[in-house]
Amino acid sequence: MSTPEHHQHKRKRDHDDDEKEEKEEKEERGRVVEENSNNNSLLAQLHRERNQRRPPIERATLTSSSSTTMMSKNAKVASSLVAKATTTTTTRNTSAWANVGRLSSIAKSDRNNKKQAVNNSHSDEVERVLERAKQLERKQKTTKASVTTTRLLPKIETKTVEMPTRGRKWTEEPAIPDRTANNEEEVRILSYNIWFDNQAAQMARTEYLGRVIESCDPDVLCLQEVTLPILFVLQGQAWFEKYSLCAQPSEMELQCGYFCVVMVKKKETVRKTRIEKDGNIARDDEKCETSTELGGFAQGSWKAHKSTFASSIMGRNLQYAYDLGFPRLCVATSHLESWIMENPQLMAEKREQQLKQSLEHLGGRFEDVIFIGDMNWNDSKDGLCPIEQPWEDAWLKLRPESDGYSYDAKRNTMLRGNLYARFDRAFAKLKNFELQSIQMVGTNPEVNGQTYEKPYIEKGEQKKIKVDVLPSDHYGLLLILKKKSLFDDDDDNGRDGIIDLT
Repeated sequence: MSTPEHHQHKRKRDHDDDEKEEKEEKEERGRVVEENSNNNSLLAQLHRERNQRRPPIERATLTSSSSTTMMSKNAKVASSLVAKATTTTTTRNTSAWANVGRLSSIAKSDRNNKKQAVNNSHSDEVERVLERAKQLERKQKTTKASVTTTRLLPKIETKTVEMPTRGRKWTEEPAIPDRTANNEEEVRILSYNIWFDNQAAQMARTEYLGRVIESCDPDVLCLQEVTLPILFVLQGQAWFEKYSLCAQPSEMELQCGYFCVVMVKKKETVRKTRIEKDGNIARDDEKCETSTELGGFAQGSWKAHKSTFASSIMGRNLQYAYDLGFPRLCVATSHLESWIMENPQLMAEKREQQLKQSLEHLGGRFEDVIFIGDMNWNDSKDGLCPIEQPWEDAWLKLRPESDGYSYDAKRNTMLRGNLYARFDRAFAKLKNFELQSIQMVGTNPEVNGQTYEKPYIEKGEQKKIKVDVLPSDHYGLLLILKKKSLFDDDDDNGRDGIIDLT
């Protein structure tokens, strides 16, 4: 038996069902309107793309039956092509492939309504679907082919470098003089900026550098722009064991990437012990009679110093070995502040300040001292070097006829450009020694006989040029000193010349 409450509950349920059905109908109508809007916008986009890519094609007017048959046939082909394209898993154009789903729905809708009359606009729509699907298929094939094709590198042009004719003064460097047992009074000092670049045939350059050092046989070796990899390679060469490293690179130098080193040749000595008359034991270091090595200094007989310039922003320092032999000699080196194009005037001021500080510091402490290294001094831009008596420039003293460009982009095959300057210099303040000779080394590529392909860019094109390998972008500087005689050379018999040693 029905109750009023039961009827009321039934009417409420029917009302809710009606509202739910009405809401669903509204959502369905909205979805259809939105889909039609999307389809219309997509068709308009496809129409614009077709007009941009190909000229319009004039078509004859189709009858209703023939247009229906063509639409049915084209819809099937378009549907199959679109379905094939949508199953592809790899694509690079996500936006284009996102439109394929909407194209497929249009094709299916036309196929379900093929019994209805079709006008020219519907036929154009299917043709656009077909054309777009074929384009996607062609693009897919092109993408697959590009993935498997190896990318060709730019063509590298290799040619042999020709030495340019020089328009400046140049004197060919003499051969390195041999060291004989009768010439124990000389001291050899070699300075070399060995170039920190680890790309420009570093192993071949380091091998050539070792041969130059062995040929020069220096008593003191000063190197600039040394890196840890280069130092490790040099340690594996035979000559390295004959030298002592004065100081290890500091943390600041390691952060800068390269540093200077001073190395002193070891003299092979034998320690002899004797008993004095008072019973005390005395020990003397004498040269080993069986040793074939010439020059060098006894270990423990000399000292080393190293200090950083307070004004340097590149961590540059002054380091030297002193109390070398007798008379006591000091050999110092540095790599003064480099050229930085952002503020060249500031770098020039710091470079001049560091040079004056070094000459003042060394000149006030030692009677016989050599300051040699990469001064980065360019007379054409920095002016004349601020050196005064008793200091003198060894190159200008011994070889005024030659410019002595230790950095020469026209001559050095490791360089390109036109820059040339006497960056590497040797300053001397001597009392018991005299300057004997100075020359550049590492200038002849025929000694090494190795070549490498140097990359460069010309007019935006990457090229390579085959050049001879030299040890560095700088030339080395070999300075030879000679101890002064204890007797006056003007004395006839050489016995009356007496020097007051008090």
